[in-house]
Amino acid sequence: AMDVFEQNWQSIVQTIQYGGYADLIDQLDEKMNRLSHIPVKKSPELVPKILLTGEIFVRRDSLSRQSLTEWLAENGFAVICSPVSEWIRYSDYMIYTDPLWKNKPFSEKIRFHLRQWLMKLYEKRLGSSMSQSRLVDSRCVDIHHIINTASRYLSPDLGGEAILTIGSSIVEIATYVCGVIA
Repeated sequence: AMDVFEQNWQSIVQTIQYGGYADLIDQLDEKMNRLSHIPVKKSPELVPKILLTGEIFVRRDSLSRQSLTEWLAENGFAVICSPVSEWIRYSDYMIYTDPLWKNKPFSEKIRFHLRQWLMKLYEKRLGSSMSQSRLVDSRCVDIHHIINTASRYLSPDLGGEAILTIGSSIVEIATYVCGVIA
């Protein structure tokens, strides 16, 4: 299974490096379909999931994680790492809620909203392709829901990842994961 995964992953990486968006979508649709046919020990929907969240570098750095994800996998858990898109969405949220936003030129605001719309469109399409594998969730980050949830415990005016860690943890544990590691 890992050999099949690695072969498919290398094809996807090459397409990211040398192809365009349409090529990537075609490649993802094909490769995720292949991955969906790999026999699994347990249906992915039945595997208990743990959210790994917190400081973006720490959660994505293998040395910082100290083989935690592998150990959890060996013990029957799937680890879901908070996506990088969460930070991107949060950065945009900070721009939009900045008091100086109202003074921005109209054309800049239009570009900002168009970029937001395109990012959401691309994120949904990529998520849809990847979810065909049955190993990836197609949900998009809802930054407003995360911040609203956390704002009962931490002021949104305090910039930084703390509000994301708190909000994501509460949102996910209530609906999708059985545990959170921050």
